[in-house]
Amino acid sequence: MARLDELRLIAKVARMYHRDGLRQVQITERLNIHQSTVSRLLKRAEKEGIVRMTLTMPSGLHADLEDALQSAYGLREAIAAQSLGTFAGGFLRRYRGG
Repeated sequence: MARLDELRLIAKVARMYHRDGLRQVQITERLNIHQSTVSRLLKRAEKEGIVRMTLTMPSGLHADLEDALQSAYGLREAIAAQSLGTFAGGFLRRYRGG
């Protein structure tokens, strides 16, 4: 298969899966190719830069900090909350008995 034809097929499978929301089985049936081929083409779409994933964290979430805390202290889960400023600090000191 020529490089351009291969890229065209990769892009088509990627569009069907990511944009159109089709499952791999549906793509297999529509394009008459094996499911393993669909899976391989989807991986190639990422490798070729046709598909790029971007994660956007909602405001107030601190996933990087939570991951770092979990790794550093061997935690199963960590939740990082944003400080409310001096009021929250004063509350915590009183709550801890400080």
